[in-house]
Amino acid sequence: MPFSQIKKIFRNYNLKKELLGVDREKKFITLNDASSIGILYKVGEENDYIKFVNFVSSLQSSKKDIKTLGYVNYNITPHYCYPKLSYDYFTKKQVSWLGIPKSETVKDFINKEFDLLINLTLDDDFFYKYICSLSRAKCKIGRQTIDNEKCLDFMLKIDDSLNVEEFIEKLTQYWNVF
Repeated sequence: MPFSQIKKIFRNYNLKKELLGVDREKKFITLNDASSIGILYKVGEENDYIKFVNFVSSLQSSKKDIKTLGYVNYNITPHYCYPKLSYDYFTKKQVSWLGIPKSETVKDFINKEFDLLINLTLDDDFFYKYICSLSRAKCKIGRQTIDNEKCLDFMLKIDDSLNVEEFIEKLTQYWNVF
């Protein structure tokens, strides 16, 4: 059996075991009705990051309590990721060989009972599934994938060619219909 298969078995076993301790109230909540929102995303290039910050600012201007958790695919956080109250990060260095994030920041994000969790990631890395699955958010939304079917309450089917900015646009456009 290849190592990647063994790794997958171990991490899925670990996730199932941890899910036994998760107790959350599932509830359909619109973007307008949500007072607290958690946003999971991948920190990309500086221009993409600025667009993401603008999206978060627009939510905060509508008096929403926002907490973001960004994954940085480096061992350190880039210079353009300014430390702010609403922005937390975890790095490649803080992810175990199984793909499980090992930081207090991630644990705090998972344990916060958001009204809405928005998964803005376009990658299929295990740690995103891990965070979404264990999150105590009442309503979890994101892009439609096979892995996300088990951890999100609402999924939006999008074209694989969309970038994060276009995904945010589609998501807010669709979510505001409710």
